[in-house]
Amino acid sequence: MAAASSPPRCRCAARAQLKTRGAPQCAACAATQLEQRVRKAAQLALGAVLWRRFAARRSDDAGQSKQEEEQGGVVAVVSSGQEGRALLHLLASSFLPAPAIATSRAPQLKHITVLCLLDARAGEEEMQRQRECMQSALEQEADARLRLQWLVVGEPGSVRCEARGEHIYLSRPSSSASSLASSSSCRLQTAPSMTRHQSLHSTLAYASILRRAHQLHASVLLLPSCADCLAAHFLDALVEGNGFSAGMRGGDGWIDDLLILRPLRETSAKELAFYLHAKRLSYVTQREATMGTPSKAFKGTMRGMTEQLVRTLQLAAPSTPATVIRTASKLHFAGHAAPIPATAPLHGNAPHVVEAAPEGARLDEAAHHHHHAAQANCAAQHAVGKTQTQVDSLERLAEQATLKQGAAAQRFVLAALSLPVWNTSSRTEAAQCVLCLLPAPPASPTGVPRTPQRAPSTDAASNDALEQGKAMDISTMLCPACLRILETPQVQTRNEAVETLLLPEYVLRAAQARPARPREGGPDALEGFGGMRLEEEDGYERGRMGVMEREEMRAKVEEYLLE
Repeated sequence: MAAASSPPRCRCAARAQLKTRGAPQCAACAATQLEQRVRKAAQLALGAVLWRRFAARRSDDAGQSKQEEEQGGVVAVVSSGQEGRALLHLLASSFLPAPAIATSRAPQLKHITVLCLLDARAGEEEMQRQRECMQSALEQEADARLRLQWLVVGEPGSVRCEARGEHIYLSRPSSSASSLASSSSCRLQTAPSMTRHQSLHSTLAYASILRRAHQLHASVLLLPSCADCLAAHFLDALVEGNGFSAGMRGGDGWIDDLLILRPLRETSAKELAFYLHAKRLSYVTQREATMGTPSKAFKGTMRGMTEQLVRTLQLAAPSTPATVIRTASKLHFAGHAAPIPATAPLHGNAPHVVEAAPEGARLDEAAHHHHHAAQANCAAQHAVGKTQTQVDSLERLAEQATLKQGAAAQRFVLAALSLPVWNTSSRTEAAQCVLCLLPAPPASPTGVPRTPQRAPSTDAASNDALEQGKAMDISTMLCPACLRILETPQVQTRNEAVETLLLPEYVLRAAQARPARPREGGPDALEGFGGMRLEEEDGYERGRMGVMEREEMRAKVEEYLLE
């Protein structure tokens, strides 16, 4: 009779029995391996902090030793969920030295600022529950070097748009798509799905985190993103056409003088669950509270389906998240080699391809119009930052399109000529816009018809709100393209022109200290087309044609540029 096979055991000295099917090592060895991977990030963080201290000591004022200790620290973003709880425990065990080692003269981290992210959309009860969980977690760690701070995102606010000179009211979007469509005509808010809302919220929350890190004079920012979360983010960004920002949002690197690190980047969610179970750490699974919607509604969004796909693939192939991350880090997004179709927006995130018409083919009037407009769009991409000779050639192209198709084609060509376009291959440039995370565009090309700038609003309440800091100029936070997308047509309410725009207040906080970009060439040289560009086009067309009404022309231009 054959002897019963003994259960598999780990190869470590403890020879612990493996209770998990297919596990190559015991829980203690897995936890040790995870902590060793995190120590690499701790060494990078310590190096960045020491470099900041060294640069501060070389300044002219050498008497600010205490301020040097406060500046250049480490800021870690945590939450009451699984990833945040694991990162909080690793901060105390791997990043901060033990009390016996801390007394030595070796350079070590003095403290770490723990930034707890709270979502105001979840409600007061959920926020209070998250606060209690984080406070109990800090009491369980019992380390006074972890300094807790709160960051609440998703609050309503107001803003003033300098380009239009009018007051824009910001409010939190409601949970119903139909109510959104009835309350505002903004393109980002009237979408029937909630995928755009989630993408906007995550982007602005990330910008708020960067803003708070700069306020704390931090040199290192730690984000609790595991492999599953990053893989879902990469796939979701590629599906939505935001592949340019996926590389900056998923990898480790520098943003200005801030080092972004993700210590759990090579750890899956299953490994984190085993680690928390082995360390006997409790955590709370956060509800998917996206604008007050239940978890079933979240699973129907693009992000929810992507996360479900990653979890399904991981069951059959556990290396799926790591494979997606390695593949995404090797992606290189092409520049503007391919032309852009006439019906596509001029945006540098998604490439577009247009098939050239065969020679000798007979095209009707509409085909001629789209063909010349596509040529103008492709040429306008290379016009930004080029010489005056190339701009003159674009003007001749506009005149040629006018001779063939009339004033309607000229209007579309001039609109395409005035749009700023970014080079998507410049992945290392510092992000300026809080929405698209693209660098600031260069100066607008010359040769475009201008009209005098509209005088700013004389509303006393709006001016008082600006002085008190309750409102902010939105043109200093967004690039011209995003400002153009967020623009809404005027609505007559109480015989006043009121702009309605749905955005959270942390859009304002994300760039509160950012100075306004100077306008080159005087007041007539406008940076973008957020309201003023469309008014210029309207004024130009009204003087030329005198046929279309203002709102009808606006609708046609928006249909051409944004569909």
